[in-house]
Amino acid sequence: MSQFDLANDVVSRLLSHLLKYEETQMAGLETGLGAMKEALVAEIDVLRRRLQPRRYTEAATHDTLVLLQHAQAMLGLPSTTDSLDDQCRQHAAQMDQLHTIRDTVRAEYRNHLDAQLEALRLLKSARDGLELPTYSSLEALESAKNQITDGIAHASSVFQGYQNIVLHQAVATRRPQP
Repeated sequence: MSQFDLANDVVSRLLSHLLKYEETQMAGLETGLGAMKEALVAEIDVLRRRLQPRRYTEAATHDTLVLLQHAQAMLGLPSTTDSLDDQCRQHAAQMDQLHTIRDTVRAEYRNHLDAQLEALRLLKSARDGLELPTYSSLEALESAKNQITDGIAHASSVFQGYQNIVLHQAVATRRPQP
């Protein structure tokens, strides 16, 4: 097995491991964000129950209801005046947005990886076309290898940028818009 085949094998394994790692990171982030939202909703439900009128007591004052609505708005949760169906629709719309963003990020990342794979294929075909390992052909192979390395770094940075956008939008959906 030549050094070039070994390099191709190493690069393909690295790309495979990188893709698996990024997929597990995205799944972990999505799970963490979902758990945080569930915890916040549970806290708001506790506050709402505390403010509900009890037997032989007066109803919650207007000030406490305003405070509860303000807390819900700061946390990006739907107000308690909305019906459960409206809250479910809003949540489903937010989840659809997050899934669309995630799919876009994955598609962009896969496009970058496909471009790098095509560069590897071209590099292999160029190597197969060589009859004698001359210095200039080795130099061309080294240049192509450096381009692949740069492309992988660029694809990873683009993916990280999209991941930051997803996190920013997930946080922004929990905050009230000014």
